[in-house]
Amino acid sequence: TAMSPWERNEAGFKPLGLSLVTLGAWHLRDRNEPATGLQILEDTIRLSRLVAQERDARPEDPGVEAEALAELRAYARRTDAAGLAPVQALLDRLGTPYADRVPLIKAQWRMLDNTLSQRISTADLDPERRVALRFLLWYWQDMAEWIIAHKEEVLGLVQGPPPAFHDYLERQDFRWKREERRWGPLYGMWRLIRACATVESQYHGTRIVVALEQYQRANGAYPASLDLLVPSHLANISVDPVNGAAYGYRPEGTAYLLYSVGEDGQDNSGNPESDLLLNTPPPA
Repeated sequence: TAMSPWERNEAGFKPLGLSLVTLGAWHLRDRNEPATGLQILEDTIRLSRLVAQERDARPEDPGVEAEALAELRAYARRTDAAGLAPVQALLDRLGTPYADRVPLIKAQWRMLDNTLSQRISTADLDPERRVALRFLLWYWQDMAEWIIAHKEEVLGLVQGPPPAFHDYLERQDFRWKREERRWGPLYGMWRLIRACATVESQYHGTRIVVALEQYQRANGAYPASLDLLVPSHLANISVDPVNGAAYGYRPEGTAYLLYSVGEDGQDNSGNPESDLLLNTPPPA
């Protein structure tokens, strides 16, 4: 099976993607060319989503979109009311990222199968190495058969908050469970799901940031609660995809704190060491 350039490139898409994000941010901050900067960031996000579905999506790949969204939030904090409209339109065009995670999981397994098959058939492998790889192929095939047998459960959990999938795997009595990286390829699946949920959380958080800034420009202060953004600035307030609960929010004088829960899935009141802060520093 022919591999895409991203599959052959061990560095992955991230270095190129982050360079494009830096270019877009430069146009926004230093060149004062918002139209160009926003277009670069939008194109970069679209490319990162496309790459993730055409290759074995790596858990770090969604981080490119996370960086681009952070630049959009920073721009929203410092621009005027007129500058917020293009950001809102950009987010509308993009839509929710990784809402369907099944294609990413399938791409990851397809690449795993291709890689193992090619390595096992390589003539210059010593016999012991080839035997070891054949054992790994059986090992992963065993897990694949388990996934097929539990397909409906697994796919339902893949679409939901990552902690639920983690807890589900912990409860299973896998005969191939090991102390370190206990789930083999399922461990990579779990990391990918967690990364996608984090980026999805940042996408919805960016929409909330834009709505908060629109509210502040119109009213001179930030709202007492996120519910006041509906329906004038948002149709509804999305829940946090990381844990299925509400985003953390509280106004703080002329600023505010908006955050998503961190990798532990617990609300730690906006602690920067454990939660993901979605508001950038206020404009100077």
